[in-house]
Amino acid sequence: LRADTENGTYDYVATLNSETTHFTDYTDDGFKTYFYMVRAVMRDSEGVLTDNIYTPCLKTEKPQPVLENVALTENNAIVVDFTAMPYATGTEIWASSGTSAFKKVGTVLGDTNSYTHAKLKRGVKYQYKVRQYIIKDGKTYYSEFSNVEDETTLKTTTITLTTTKAAAKIVCEKVTGANGYEIYMKAPTSKTYKKQVATKKQKYTKKGLKSGKTYKFKVRTYRVVDGKTIYSPYSKTKKIKIK
Repeated sequence: LRADTENGTYDYVATLNSETTHFTDYTDDGFKTYFYMVRAVMRDSEGVLTDNIYTPCLKTEKPQPVLENVALTENNAIVVDFTAMPYATGTEIWASSGTSAFKKVGTVLGDTNSYTHAKLKRGVKYQYKVRQYIIKDGKTYYSEFSNVEDETTLKTTTITLTTTKAAAKIVCEKVTGANGYEIYMKAPTSKTYKKQVATKKQKYTKKGLKSGKTYKFKVRTYRVVDGKTIYSPYSKTKKIKIK
């Protein structure tokens, strides 16, 4: 027997033979909680049941989807990957940034198992969780929320320039989540910036510059995600006259 609540009305579901010790209840209300009762019976020689007492058996639990991965992509977006249940109507994606509460940021339908969260703030840690749902007879049934995973968007750094004899020292502001910094320079006679170095260090000294000349510098941070390099925007350009 099966019911929607523990003390509710129990309806007949199935009868099993004496050799069967398990039963699978195929229902498309997979996100709904059910309660079950069973009884073991024996018929005497006249076909009369010898045991009519039902015993509470078990309570089904709501399924919990799995949040597989969250990863930063180009254009400052975060891709959220999860395990989609094939019978779900859809999946809700919930996010939180900083100390803010979780709120729904998107919904995908059917067995779609990925969502891209775009137009994010830079240098912010985002946390994610998902839940799936089924709509039946005008009612919506929800799964439990998944595990929580987080990712931090890539912030633009700022730079400070100082000069010594025939050299310029560049100091980059530390950016959480960055794997390194690419430093670019524009010489007095050049029309374009040229990359000088990609370094994991926040400090870099460019030597061999001409005294009395003015050089311009800019920097961008980067992070390697699944073998692909993701870049921040360039920092504000700064210039310095070399001693």
